[in-house]
Amino acid sequence: MLLLEPFPEGSKVRNKKGQIPLHEASKYYVPELAILLLKTYAEGARVMDIIGQLPLLNAILYCGSSGFLEMLFKAYPHSAKVQDSVGDLPLLHIT
Repeated sequence: MLLLEPFPEGSKVRNKKGQIPLHEASKYYVPELAILLLKTYAEGARVMDIIGQLPLLNAILYCGSSGFLEMLFKAYPHSAKVQDSVGDLPLLHIT
């Protein structure tokens, strides 16, 4: 992605919701961007926003692509055990 080349630190910048670009790429199902963001900042898969959601949960709630979920899960395998701010596990949101 053109913007990541001159400013890779942008992959770590949070918005007012505490989300990093990987949260948004996960919510809006932009796999190419998510791959680049994970290559730039692999720890981004572990970042919770202000309501305790990981990028994996955004992907579960909004896109549901199994390949995309697998990519995020491989980036942070422990994410299946991480509860959000109300105590829900990601598995509770898979339909």
